[in-house]
This record gives sequence, structure tokens and C-alpha cells, in this order.
Amino acid sequence: MGIHSSNLIDSLVAYLINSKIFTSEDFTPPDEKGGVYVQPHALKKFLKHWEEKLQSEVRHPLQDIKSAFAVVWNYRSGNILLL
Repeated sequence: MGIHSSNLIDSLVAYLINSKIFTSEDFTPPDEKGGVYVQPHALKKFLKHWEEKLQSEVRHPLQDIKSAFAVVWNYRSGNILLL
């Protein structure tokens, strides 16, 4: 099973809500299809925590070494470029 960006984003948003970093004011009211979106002012908070997540250190699943999450994510997704 690979690492997918949608899983990472969902888990980060859940963390931001559960930690009360995001509040209801950070989201739009539901649209006609029920979609809820991050308000423009909250995007900066999200990007700050997203960057922190990518820079956090994890143990590489194949090489058993510590590495930035972004490097592991790129390796697992088959990208050649490592951040």
C-alpha cells in the first residue's frame, strides 16, 4: 500500500481540527452539494503545518534509516526527485 496525498491531507486536516488549530470560521458553509472548503485566511495555517509534516522525520520503510517525510513519500510514490 502506497502513501497517498489525499490520506495525508485528510489526516492533517483531522489533526488541525482536533487540536483546535482550525475552527469553524476557517471553513466555508456547505455549498449546494454539501462541500466545505478551507477559507483563504486559513490556507496559510494549513500550509505551515503541511510543510512541518513534510519536514518531520520518519523511519524509511525500506532502508531502515531516518529521513524527512517528504523524501520517503517521494521514494514510495516512484518519483526520482527527492525533496
